[in-house]
Amino acid sequence: MQTNQQPLIQVKNLKKKYAEDGPWVLNDITFDVYENEVLAIIGTSGCGKSTLLKCIAGLECPTEGQVVLNDPNYTLVFQYSALFDSLSVFENVAFALLEPPDDATTFKRLPKAEIAKQVEEKLKMVGLDGIEEKRPNELSGGMQKRVSFARAIMSNPRIILYDEPTSGLDPVAANTLEDYMNVLSRELKAASVVVTHTLSTICRTAHRVILLNEGVIHWSGTPQELLQTDDPIASRFAKAALDTTSAAATGVRV
Repeated sequence: MQTNQQPLIQVKNLKKKYAEDGPWVLNDITFDVYENEVLAIIGTSGCGKSTLLKCIAGLECPTEGQVVLNDPNYTLVFQYSALFDSLSVFENVAFALLEPPDDATTFKRLPKAEIAKQVEEKLKMVGLDGIEEKRPNELSGGMQKRVSFARAIMSNPRIILYDEPTSGLDPVAANTLEDYMNVLSRELKAASVVVTHTLSTICRTAHRVILLNEGVIHWSGTPQELLQTDDPIASRFAKAALDTTSAAATGVRV
């Protein structure tokens, strides 16, 4: 997606290794992500997907190169919901507002009515109404992930990073999460990066795809091009993902 706008995410000649004499986990990775765009990062286990996402999120420091986030308002949606079991849905979603960090200017304390309004709005964005007083253990896995989405977007982020957001969900639950990923991209005008191995998530949410192999960008294109490519590595990945999707069970509670 090429526009006249400045990209919200810029990854420039990024390299990463964990030991001075060790192999490059990532080797000269460069790409941009723009407003309203979803980029899927795919590849086999150990190819560097998670390391790349951690570098973008600031959880890992590149050995060389750089990551530039041109909007400071970003969020990371974890592979697992990572909700606080001892807190209600309301307390989980409102956590950033109820517990400001040491820099008290980052989040100002709001009246409880205003916090309640924001929590209600975010839960509605992910299709959940009236569950504020429930505990995470009262919710299905799909609902827990949607609550984690609501918590992640409390600050209306312009950059959203997803780590395997539909992993472990049945196809019905996964499709629901994919729908909300599209809603968030559109409503928040966000630039999104999603690490995934799920073909449905790739095809239903992504505008572009990059495939990592041995630490480099081996292939890039659209989801449609991924399904039609003659590249042996990309084609093998797409066929394996398609077989996994076809074999999955359906009809499980969302």
